Amino acid sequence: LAFEDATNAKAVLISMADQADDAGYCWPSIQTLSDRTCISKRAVIDAIKWLERSAALLADRTNGRHTKYQLTPAAFTAAQRVPFVQKREQPVQM
Repeated sequence: LAFEDATNAKAVLISMADQADDAGYCWPSIQTLSDRTCISKRAVIDAIKWLERSAALLADRTNGRHTKYQLTPAAFTAAQRVPFVQKREQPVQM
C-alpha cells in the first residue's frame, strides 16, 4: 500500500465514520467524500474498493441509486490487509 493510497483510504474511512450512525451506517456520495477529504473522485472510488476488500466496510448497492455503507472496523485486521493495486493507463508511445 503506497503512502498516498493509504492516506486516501484512511481519509475516506474517517470521513465515513464521522457521518455514520451508531450502528456504523452512512450513505455519503462520492462527491461528498471527495469534497470532505480534498481528494479526487477517482481516488475516493479506489479507496472504497480497497476498504471493501480489506473488510473495513461493506457496501450495499442494491438500491441502484444510493450506496449504503456499513463500517466494520472489527473485521479489519492486519492479517487481512490487501495490497492497494491501482490500474494505471500506459502512456501511448509514438
